[in-house]
Amino acid sequence: MMLVIEDAITDTIMTTVTPILRPRIRPDKDFKAIFSEQIKKGDCAYSNTTEPSFPLLFHLAYLEFKRVGAKQKLDKGLLTVTPESARCLLVLGGDMTLKESIGKRELVPGNIVITTSSTNPEVPIFSHHGDVHYLRLTFSGKQATNALHNLSRTYGPLQKLPLNSSTFKTALLLTDQIRAGIHMDEFQVSAEAYLWLQTWWSDLDRISHAKLKRIRHRATPESLIRAGLFTVKSYAQYLGQPHSHLSEKLRKSWNTPPGAALYQARLQEAARLLKKTHLSVNDIAKRTGYSSASSFIRAFKTRYPDTPSDFRLREYSQSSG
Repeated sequence: MMLVIEDAITDTIMTTVTPILRPRIRPDKDFKAIFSEQIKKGDCAYSNTTEPSFPLLFHLAYLEFKRVGAKQKLDKGLLTVTPESARCLLVLGGDMTLKESIGKRELVPGNIVITTSSTNPEVPIFSHHGDVHYLRLTFSGKQATNALHNLSRTYGPLQKLPLNSSTFKTALLLTDQIRAGIHMDEFQVSAEAYLWLQTWWSDLDRISHAKLKRIRHRATPESLIRAGLFTVKSYAQYLGQPHSHLSEKLRKSWNTPPGAALYQARLQEAARLLKKTHLSVNDIAKRTGYSSASSFIRAFKTRYPDTPSDFRLREYSQSSG
């Protein structure tokens, strides 16, 4: 599944871009080497928020390569968007925490977060635990925002790619071109951003097909739960497959509604962890996809007569007796 826009305009973008001086970063270099070069050069910011002088499908309005020290605060509006814009954040180094209404998520190097007004109605809040490096890009223009929206819906608003993938190396390459002071007008910058977006989509598509090939014949509710895929939606995003199509395939394969099968498998896995491990109720709740211990306890009691703590105590007493 590749990103496709109007061919005529795409051809115009590609043929109009004048040859850019060869970048000092070679795409075949290792990510660590590329990243180290950028760290030595310090922060970098590109901004072109004025209305383009001619229509641009992919208007790169803002790019920022930044280090945030352990004692510094992250920008509260790190991924705030308007209806006419979309943003993505690439975590390059250090650990961050993303706080949403459904709970907290730990972000590590290789994570990419997408926000659009249609797929992320709430404003995500970030915090960090030490030095972090990130790359943030803001796009405007109908086709660009649609592209980010489709990427988010297909592969999820939170993604994970290898740091040595073309996605991360090409993004740093774009940063270096801008940083080097090579003369590029807004048209050329946006064309380069378009090429990067294609690279990103291609990486996701390739990884999706590899995942699908590995597990499509071995997926069971139990194996998905242990892999951290607690819903059909998360499994569909993991594979990069349409939700409705995958749901129908699972229903035929499991001979039961997949949502119900995964729900029961989560509770069975929770019961197994309560019996076989010394993990706390909070930890087991997280491992089985619940945002809080209270929601886990409510769900657990729909299948078992006891609370998780009482269930563990009863199982222990029976095994000891």
